[in-house]
This record gives sequence, structure tokens and C-alpha cells, in this order.
Amino acid sequence: MARTRTLMALLAAGSVALAACGGDEAASTTTVDLVEFSTVDIIATDAPESRLIAEIYAQWLESQNYRVGRKDPVADRAEVYARVADGRADLTPALTATLLEFVADAEGAELPDGVPADAAEQVTKLGELLPETLQVSDPSPVDGSGVLACSTSAVEEWSLATVEDLAKVAGEVRIAGPAGFDTAAPYGLAGYGEAYGAEFTTFVESADPAAAVAAGAADCAAVRRTDPAIVIDGLLVLEEEATAVPEDAFVSLVRAEKASSDLLFVLSQIDAGLTTDVVRALLVKATRDGASIETVATEYLATRSGG
Repeated sequence: MARTRTLMALLAAGSVALAACGGDEAASTTTVDLVEFSTVDIIATDAPESRLIAEIYAQWLESQNYRVGRKDPVADRAEVYARVADGRADLTPALTATLLEFVADAEGAELPDGVPADAAEQVTKLGELLPETLQVSDPSPVDGSGVLACSTSAVEEWSLATVEDLAKVAGEVRIAGPAGFDTAAPYGLAGYGEAYGAEFTTFVESADPAAAVAAGAADCAAVRRTDPAIVIDGLLVLEEEATAVPEDAFVSLVRAEKASSDLLFVLSQIDAGLTTDVVRALLVKATRDGASIETVATEYLATRSGG
């Protein structure tokens, strides 16, 4: 559902044209007004993926002559949504399935068939549920959906390659996940158990499931596809067939009055080069190599521009 009110982005050509009228007081005032009006305030949660993509968006928009404001990250998804909704921020990275569940709950709307598996369908549903003041961009190729990933030793011991393989040793394997993962579905032990006709008996509750595997407290972990621990800890992501775990693609949640076709086009340009593997590799640099999010974003954009 299109609910966009056009906001003209500040383009380089327009800026130069106005600057050429430097002797005209009215023209000078117009230039300042356009710069202020075109400021895009970006906010992220404190999750590394959100902060990284927000910074990539910020630097890319600046390179395209937008004026960008960076808001301090917040821990709570509800808070970041509220800040975009009430105008304290203009744009935030979001995940389609996660956002849809949140918005449906906030709006008191039911999803009788659950969250659609396809990100494009999720965006369509979001268009129906979001207030008119908000909209989302098209989904990017970055899928942050949940997966099960296992240690090398577990893979070797039980010859694991798929979740179906894991289900065959459901009574032996220890699976780490956040609170509630044991009863969740479709992405959760209840969902996997139903899909594969198995009962996973040993659940290790952990705020950092990958760390639990690294410490030897669990064999497999519930992680996102973008989690750098997959690379850092050498975890194998198990393939799935029977369980319809929804995609959870990154999109931009934008205030409608700032969501001009120009802005959305510029964001789509940078989205086109981002993939799940690219984001994970960038997060490895920030996590294992100690590079700042800002530096990682700068270096990535330099490779995109050929700089």
C-alpha cells in the first residue's frame, strides 16, 4: 500500500545551482532550508547487525549528498520503533518477519496463517498494518532469519548436515537458545519437533547460544544467519527442508514524509550489494578483528565505489 508523501532529496546538482546564487539573500536562505529539510536521522538497535547496516546507510547517503543525523542506538525494539513513529528519528534498519510480528501485536491484528515465509509477502502485509506515517522499503538480499548451527565435534560425532539429521539424535544433542526457544514454533524446538517427529530433550537456555557451544555447554546453537560466530567458532549451519522458518530480510523502516522515491532509490543501490554472507563477513571484522563499525562500513563502501 503506497502511502508516501514526496520529500525531495538534496542532490549535488541542486546544491551547486543554489550556491551559484551566493549573492542573493533569498537563494542563500533557500539553500539552508533545503539542507535542514533533507536531513535524515538514522537510529539502530544496539544489535551489531543493526548498527552496521545503519552506519552503511548513513555513509552511503552522505556520499549521495544527503545530510545525515546519527541517533544513539537503543536496546529495545519497541523503543526504536516508537522513535521513528513519533518523529524522533526518520529511518532504522529492521527485519521483515520480526517487524511484522511486532507490528501485528502492537496493532492488535491477527496473523491467522502466521508470518508468511516469503519476505516480499511480509512487506505486503506490513503495508496493510503499519500506520500511514510509516512505510518500509523493498526487502534487501540480507536474510537474518534463525538457523541451527553446530560445533565441528557434534557434526563429526553424529554426521550432521541437516536438521533432519539432528532430529535423529534429538534425545542426545544439547541445543542452546534464548529463553522461550524450547517452546517456540516454527523457529524453535517445538516447531522442529513437530516438523520432524522428534523430541529434543536437552535445552540449554542462554542469552548467547553460540558462546554456550564454544564453552562446551551445548552442541548446537540457535543463531541468525548473519551471526559472525558461524565463522569465528567454525559452526556448521544445518540445512532445513521440513520446517517453514520465515525469511527475515533487512528493510528500512522509514517515516512516510521522508520516504521519497529518491531516498528509497539511494537505499536500494546499497542494498543491491549487500548479502547475508557479506554482512556476516563484515561483522567478523568488527567482532574478531576489533575494527569499529564506522571503519568497517567505510572500508566496505570503498570497495563498492572502487576507492
